[in-house]
Amino acid sequence: VRIVTLPIQIVPLLGGAVYSAINATFTGWDYMDRYFDAISLPPKLQRVEVFGEDRSDCLALLHPATYDSDNDYARFGFMCGFMESLPIVGWVLFPVTNAVAAALFACDIEKSGGPAALEILKSHPSQSAGISPATAATGLERREVASYQE
Repeated sequence: VRIVTLPIQIVPLLGGAVYSAINATFTGWDYMDRYFDAISLPPKLQRVEVFGEDRSDCLALLHPATYDSDNDYARFGFMCGFMESLPIVGWVLFPVTNAVAAALFACDIEKSGGPAALEILKSHPSQSAGISPATAATGLERREVASYQE
């Protein structure tokens, strides 16, 4: 998606805003990928977390709700992408601040009990095939499970 929409950025500021809006969810997911890796969230559950339970397949690219303003990852990704598209300072300053913002976003997610995709796993244990209990647990529970497995 990013390669196809890259020529839009030729238009100053407006092109960056349009590019950021189209790629917002994917940019948000890209920045949060380190967090998902840190909690060992499998790719399928990452898609469920980012796109929602009903949009966890490749068709999420074409689903209008992927670009909805209610999606936290889309809002976060839009701001990251737009700030990085600003001339001169965008590519120098904002990748660092966006990484810090991703860490703060991850802290907010952990404070609220962890990713919602893990709650889906807890409520539907039949879907947890191949996922360890440490991955299915959130927050403090994850650390407790890890300490029991040692």
